[in-house]
Amino acid sequence: MPAKIIFVLNNKLTETDSNPAITLADFLRYEKKLPGTKIACREGDCGACTIISGETVNNNLVYKNLVSCILPLNAAHKKHIVTIEGLSGDNLNPIQEEFLKQGATQCGFCTPGFINSLTSFFLSSPVISYEIALKYVAGNICRCTGYFSIKRAIKELVNKYSPELINFDTRTDDLIRLDIIPGYFKEIKARLINITDTKSQFPKDNSDFLISGGTDLYVSSYPAIKYGNVNFIESRGKEPVSETDNSIHLDASSTIDDILTSEIIKKYFPAISELEIHFGSKQIRNRATAAGNIINASPIGDFTIFLLSLGAEAVFQNGFQKREVLLKDLFLGYKKLDYKKDEILEEIIFRKPSSKAFLNFVKISRREHLDIASVNSGFFVEIESGVLKRVGISAGGVAPVPKFLNEVSAFLEGKTLSGENIDVAVNLAGNEIKPIPDARGSDVYKSGLMKIILKNHFDKLKKFVEKN
Repeated sequence: MPAKIIFVLNNKLTETDSNPAITLADFLRYEKKLPGTKIACREGDCGACTIISGETVNNNLVYKNLVSCILPLNAAHKKHIVTIEGLSGDNLNPIQEEFLKQGATQCGFCTPGFINSLTSFFLSSPVISYEIALKYVAGNICRCTGYFSIKRAIKELVNKYSPELINFDTRTDDLIRLDIIPGYFKEIKARLINITDTKSQFPKDNSDFLISGGTDLYVSSYPAIKYGNVNFIESRGKEPVSETDNSIHLDASSTIDDILTSEIIKKYFPAISELEIHFGSKQIRNRATAAGNIINASPIGDFTIFLLSLGAEAVFQNGFQKREVLLKDLFLGYKKLDYKKDEILEEIIFRKPSSKAFLNFVKISRREHLDIASVNSGFFVEIESGVLKRVGISAGGVAPVPKFLNEVSAFLEGKTLSGENIDVAVNLAGNEIKPIPDARGSDVYKSGLMKIILKNHFDKLKKFVEKN
């Protein structure tokens, strides 16, 4: 059995030898009797179970909002876990008061999740703006209010407190002074540092599940997980993104949010902030990992499709040696990978883009955001003097595997951006893809979508060329 999981729950040091594979939501509600953490979808979609999780990173206390219905109890170790019960005492805090004032709560079931996500925004966002605040609560669903009153409350709060919260270095002290968070937050960093790390992991060679982020496994396999042998892949403490002279390296255990918000990624891909909304809600991006998205082998894995267009390769290691596989060669069939059971995906590497690089990502789903894609596609190209030099086009939902369009990409390299070449490329794509009909669309529908997406890629590329 593993040693105890130790963490600070609101203002109380908590030790437990409960099964580390159960969800944190179940632990909070049924063992700790904290009913403010609601369970509705159990898929991480509705945000009613949102909690705030704080941990020390490089001697800084970093907070994130996470959905606890698909978060293993194991993930709470050495963290500060905050539920709605830990944000106020006998009186409502200013965020709760503003929600009440604006009529932003009706049945109240979703409200704790909204409050926690918004508090996480004030705790963790260096810039306090209405637009960024909406990104933090995008994964919270309300079925009563229609969102107008909720958005009005958020706007009022941002307008009122943004002048008071300019200095990120004093953010915790300022939030305590404004009564947005309780005073005990001031001591949390020291309390976390003092926790002795005695937790062991399940033995790897006897595990039924190998869990990184678990945001997909906990949706599909929770009953089996909580009664099985589970091995958790802990973060290796490496930088999420690093660079060498020619390459960019992603630590596979890093979360999608840590990667997309990396200064290195933003430097080479300035448009990444416009694309991040396609990769799930803030709560999911704060937990889902690059390794999990790839190893899951979904034909429509958004981050995998994104990486495919960059010509990325996966680096596996088994403790004795490393093995490199181009991502486009990794997927052998539906949910089948060139992957050995004794290996762990350690790193993802791709070549640095030139200053004349263009990147686009398109996702078509039934809901505009936060939904599973019917078809998605990545498009990467380096262009010089009007000639396409390095082209990578990927597509999801058009084959049993995440698909790199070899023929189309190869055809376009060395070509100009003429209407004739675009037409040939679109027709080649129609021959190269083999959509599988499913609940999100027929094969004919998906083929049509792929052609429309390709034209979207080219339209945006033309605008990029004209602008630059």
